[in-house]
Amino acid sequence: MKSFIVNLAVRYQHTWQTKTSLRNFRQFLFVILIFCIITTWYFFNMSRRSYVYTCESDFGYSKLKFDNLDNITDTPVNSHPYSHTILPKSVCDGFTEIYLLTVVKSAAWNFHKRNGIRQTWGQDSNSGNRKMIFILAYNEEFQQRVQAEAQQYNDIVQENFLDNYWSNALKMEMAFTWITNFCKNVRYAAFVDDDMYVNVPNALNYLRSIDEKKIENLYSGLVVEKPFPTRDYFNKHYVSRQKYPFNCFPPYIPTGSVFFSKAVIHKIQKVMPYIPRFHEDDVYIGFVIQKLGITPSKINFLIRLDKSNMKFVPCLISDHGYTTLEMFQSAHAITHSKKLSVELILDVCTQNDAIKEL
Repeated sequence: MKSFIVNLAVRYQHTWQTKTSLRNFRQFLFVILIFCIITTWYFFNMSRRSYVYTCESDFGYSKLKFDNLDNITDTPVNSHPYSHTILPKSVCDGFTEIYLLTVVKSAAWNFHKRNGIRQTWGQDSNSGNRKMIFILAYNEEFQQRVQAEAQQYNDIVQENFLDNYWSNALKMEMAFTWITNFCKNVRYAAFVDDDMYVNVPNALNYLRSIDEKKIENLYSGLVVEKPFPTRDYFNKHYVSRQKYPFNCFPPYIPTGSVFFSKAVIHKIQKVMPYIPRFHEDDVYIGFVIQKLGITPSKINFLIRLDKSNMKFVPCLISDHGYTTLEMFQSAHAITHSKKLSVELILDVCTQNDAIKEL
């Protein structure tokens, strides 16, 4: 009897284990099936994305019209309830005109990049009737060092919103408002990131070559002509339809390197409160520019936003990817060995990206 009971228990256990294994296997297959369905749906929808570009003239918010910038009747949708924690003294005072103001968008902790700029191309940007400022947001960990830096150099503008990737649009708003209030005598402004090397002589040559008729609406740089939002959820630049319901972006210029005239700066500053803020600052400026009826000016061959290659620096206005003092110094030595005119840039430096001995 005892043997019978033991055999019965063993058979029951075996049957139970078999059923459990089968149930687990079925659950596993079900999970795999669901995963395949979701993956197929995801890639199917990604492949159905329309690549027909329809944002040349009006990307969205079609009811927003700004025919009279001195009498805008719409209700503001953006607030900017921040105040200055650092405000430099008299940067633009004492000059009839600031010919070029260079605005460097920088993270609070990027001390080495700011110092690299000050020791190299920043010297050209802070000479005569040319001035340079750094725009920063707030970071408690580094604030004491930033305060000391600002006292030493008097070239930092900072407000009390937190410094992170999502604050770039706020930095642009801060900069336009600062220029409007404290540097009204500027003729041109160049906005750049703190990892850019700016070949100031070439920048000046470019600005002097601009047709007088085009200065009023100058917004120039490396134009992205037919941009689309990234709908790929796994991409760091993902934009949901809740955040941005339209199918494409208007043409825009990456704010790594972009030129504005005084008139455009004042127009942007007036209109920004009325256009829904977007976290990517360059795209956001593109929104505003299109609503102002301004067409971006394309100088793509003079600006490099890929990984830096110093052999191109003499031919460029700006080059991307500078992270150390040594890199800034090397580029500065190259650009100051030869000063190229616009004619030479066009003749020498755009021939199949081949750089002659300069």
